[in-house]
Amino acid sequence: MNNSFTFENLPKYLSYNEKLFRPTIFKWEWEGHSNAYFGMYAQYNPVSNTIRVNRALIWAIGSTYEEALEGFLAKCDGQRKNMSGKTWKGNKPYDINLMDPDLIANQ
Repeated sequence: MNNSFTFENLPKYLSYNEKLFRPTIFKWEWEGHSNAYFGMYAQYNPVSNTIRVNRALIWAIGSTYEEALEGFLAKCDGQRKNMSGKTWKGNKPYDINLMDPDLIANQ
């Protein structure tokens, strides 16, 4: 049996301190740019049905959709021990400045 995550079998939400985080992948820059795509468990507001892409539990970047997805899933696999059902037991969420040029180097 393969224990690796796929995007489809990730927990739909993770909760941390009464906040919800939802898996998402989005395009930020042009294709091929080093941070063109982000994959993350981003903070989610169910009332407005919006996500905060500057606050995440787990995140990865890639120059293509596939790279961001692969990096995000690998990080989710590495953090599996911190996922208890739909509850996050790991570190507090990261505050991410998407405009920071050092973001890529410090990922």
